[in-house]
Amino acid sequence: MAELGIPCDGPLIHKLVEVYRTHTPTLTLPPESQAVLEDLKDSYTLGLLTDGYLPTQRLKVQALVPGRRSTSRTTRRRILSPPTGWAC
Repeated sequence: MAELGIPCDGPLIHKLVEVYRTHTPTLTLPPESQAVLEDLKDSYTLGLLTDGYLPTQRLKVQALVPGRRSTSRTTRRRILSPPTGWAC
């Protein structure tokens, strides 16, 4: 951040993490991937595995498949807080 002339401090880092985690992403699934999923959906139960922060991943699914609510089955959910001890 220093290279960009942006001051590096705890509150700024927390705000940047919050914005990253809560923004509405603009994503599109490539047409080829959409076609494969359409072909498979009638024969298989499809799922998505991610190790990302759950609320952020839900926003991504909603962006990729508008109008579809994501359902999650998690065996373990961790709510991660912004990292501490950042070196700028």
